[in-house]
Amino acid sequence: MAGAVFVLLQGLLAAYSLHVLRDAVDRRLDQGGLDACLSHCWFQAVPEAILIYAGFALAGVVVAAAGHRILLALPACMYVLFGVPHGANVLMAIGRQWQVPCYQRCPGVWFGYPLVGAVTDLTLVLIPAVVVA
Repeated sequence: MAGAVFVLLQGLLAAYSLHVLRDAVDRRLDQGGLDACLSHCWFQAVPEAILIYAGFALAGVVVAAAGHRILLALPACMYVLFGVPHGANVLMAIGRQWQVPCYQRCPGVWFGYPLVGAVTDLTLVLIPAVVVA
């Protein structure tokens, strides 16, 4: 169920991003918006979300099945925290669709902030490993 929620969230975020880009193109705020949309469209976001979720969740489940109850969070946490030691000071969300475009509504929507996406994704990815542990 956590995987389905993850994929659904990524699909909804991709649909929202597409809506924002189309609105910006209609208002002539971004002439290249449709080209930028190609990497964020719904039909590409869903398979990508499935693969990303499966990779991180499976890594956590394998570690948990080996009996390492604390280390099960290590693969996903390493990704989420990767930018912090490198000076980014921002947690990285596991799903790529959390990067919501911003035009005239800056700062962006509440769910576009990095902490929201990172914590939500990390929680959803770790649920299968916690169940196995």
